[in-house]
Amino acid sequence: MIRYILGRVAILPVQVLAVLLFTFILSRLTKQSPAFYMAGPYATQETLARVESQLGLDKPIYVQFGVYVANVLRGNFGVSVITGRSTLADITDRLPATLELITISLVLAVAIGLPLGILTAFKSSRIAGGLTTAYGLLAGSFPDFVVGILAVFVFYTTLHWATAPVGRIDASVIPTKLTGSYFLDGILTGNLAAVQSSAAHLVLPVLTMLVVYTGGIIKIVRTSVRELRTSEMVFYAKACGFYERTRLWYVLRNALPPIVTITGVTYGVLIGAAVLVETVFGWGGVGQYSVQAIAFSDFPALQTFVIFATTFSLVVYIVVDILQVVINPRLRY
Repeated sequence: MIRYILGRVAILPVQVLAVLLFTFILSRLTKQSPAFYMAGPYATQETLARVESQLGLDKPIYVQFGVYVANVLRGNFGVSVITGRSTLADITDRLPATLELITISLVLAVAIGLPLGILTAFKSSRIAGGLTTAYGLLAGSFPDFVVGILAVFVFYTTLHWATAPVGRIDASVIPTKLTGSYFLDGILTGNLAAVQSSAAHLVLPVLTMLVVYTGGIIKIVRTSVRELRTSEMVFYAKACGFYERTRLWYVLRNALPPIVTITGVTYGVLIGAAVLVETVFGWGGVGQYSVQAIAFSDFPALQTFVIFATTFSLVVYIVVDILQVVINPRLRY
């Protein structure tokens, strides 16, 4: 197990470097340049050329990439064109907001999708199966930002049930910063007003992610449990006289590997989903930060976000692989 973990961790930097190189090349192929935003819209060509030279953008792309990687290895991720701060500091400040959003969304998606998937697997009703299939297809066909805009229109503009879809919390009740998550900090500091305000602002963005991503979890759980219910293992256990709850335990235990996989994959995908969802709701996390970086050709900010998102996803997938080995002992061989 230790050898397996070390092997996966060893190739992590190579994978991050490959994704970073791909992003680095694509960003340089665009016609926009951060020098334009730094010099201003009325800057002359001479001024733009001077700013590009100061940023090192006039050098060949392989030289730029080599310089950037060397700086990253020294802990220098660059300075954001938009904020004028270290991009690493920007990501660190915004990271708790994104982790708060995607973690709560994942926990609720699993809490809803797991029992619904099991329930529809044990119910032979065609209506339940048809509704599950239809929901899975519809949820996967709607972009995140469309669902978010519809949620704002229905629950805030029309019904007036939700709070204003801007920001993470009311400015008057911001709790003492411990973790950076307003909801968790409100609980830890006993600030009930902060907990209520944070929860109210979480409703619409979390609902958006639940609508889009719970369907996949329901389908995987339903399919896995249904296949195991009709397996020879369960028939043999029934023939041996095992109780129903014992057979159910066998089914659920053997259905865990695909469920763990879809949960981990969904967690990694939610980082990408946060890019548009945070923009719709003005969330202020790393997702919204990356959209601003793309809009203003802020190469250092975009590259730092890519490093973070790639590392986060790969670490999640490594944890999923380790859990698979723990759940299924046969994989150890």
